[in-house]
Amino acid sequence: MLVPSAVATIGSGLAFRALDADHGFWMLPQRAMVPLALVVIARFWLGLCVTATVLAILRANDRWRPTQWVALTTAFEVGFVAICLTVPILAALLFFIAPGVWLAIRWSQAVFLLLDRRAAWFESAEESGLVVKDRYLRVLAVWLIVGAANYALQAGEPLVPAALVWAGRVFADTYNLAVLAALYYALAEA
Repeated sequence: MLVPSAVATIGSGLAFRALDADHGFWMLPQRAMVPLALVVIARFWLGLCVTATVLAILRANDRWRPTQWVALTTAFEVGFVAICLTVPILAALLFFIAPGVWLAIRWSQAVFLLLDRRAAWFESAEESGLVVKDRYLRVLAVWLIVGAANYALQAGEPLVPAALVWAGRVFADTYNLAVLAALYYALAEA
């Protein structure tokens, strides 16, 4: 699980630097857009593989499992649905913060349901609402914990050597994916 996460984190970080994308997306030359999109897609797919591996480990009672590679068709389905669900969430956040947060929490498990093959396409949004029903505060608490951990790791970034920064990023990415997969596992299995 750590290998795909490390490849995604370090590889995308190096690719972003090589493309000069860390200085601002809108300042990129047009020739850099396709490679940037491919890097983002690869990172997304590797993140799905880490998440699937975490779910397999949780279902095997914490016994080691080899990396679970996600089919590209599944990754496309997950990505398409995630983008489509993000649009109304962002619109709701833009105009009214509370409904946007409510929608984000309500649909938060849709990606995991698609990855787990428990729902298909947009049916996953409705299923996600059923999975998180009456557990909105639990999901919000986990999000706050993950966000606080990320902030803490990034706050100390200028004070530590580059190797430790990369190790921290790999740890943070793996931690985020593992915690969110464990949240889904706990909600779906309850």
